[in-house]
Amino acid sequence: MNDRKTKTSDTNPFGLRMDPEVRRGVEKKAFEEERSLNWTINDLLKQALGLKEPLP
Repeated sequence: MNDRKTKTSDTNPFGLRMDPEVRRGVEKKAFEEERSLNWTINDLLKQALGLKEPLP
């Protein structure tokens, strides 16, 4: 696995249809962590795929 940090210019935009309840939950988590919605979705996906350890 590559440990290099991904730059924004290395990523591709991706349209996502999201259930309104899921979006509200992710928006709440993003607000609580003072992060963007995009960062929060990426972080949750990485955790779900085992690419990152969840925070305690």
